[in-house]
Amino acid sequence: MDSAASVHYLTTNLFRFQQSGYLCDTLIVVDDGQVSAHSAVLAAVSPMFKQVLRNSYQQPLQHIVALPGIQVVVVEVIIQLMYTGKIIIPRANHCTLTTIISAIRDLGIKLHITRYV
Repeated sequence: MDSAASVHYLTTNLFRFQQSGYLCDTLIVVDDGQVSAHSAVLAAVSPMFKQVLRNSYQQPLQHIVALPGIQVVVVEVIIQLMYTGKIIIPRANHCTLTTIISAIRDLGIKLHITRYV
């Protein structure tokens, strides 16, 4: 069994689930939209999400997290990073590497850069 292939298979499928909304239990609400995700993935990658979700008093299996001041395109990039370990910056207004890095720091996500592509 190839563990790297297994991890890639897992992360790829989890990201596909997130993209389709399958089994997502958290709604992230931002200034200009919303994004669904899996609380386990969010909490595993971000101490901020871990704390917020631990203290969530929403219905069981339904969390709502508000992130004012962040654009939906930035959250989508960060969600993709959380699920896949990759950052792809779209050509959109308000979505720059600086904006993304600032939001990543605000969420407490630790980046371990191993190479540039």
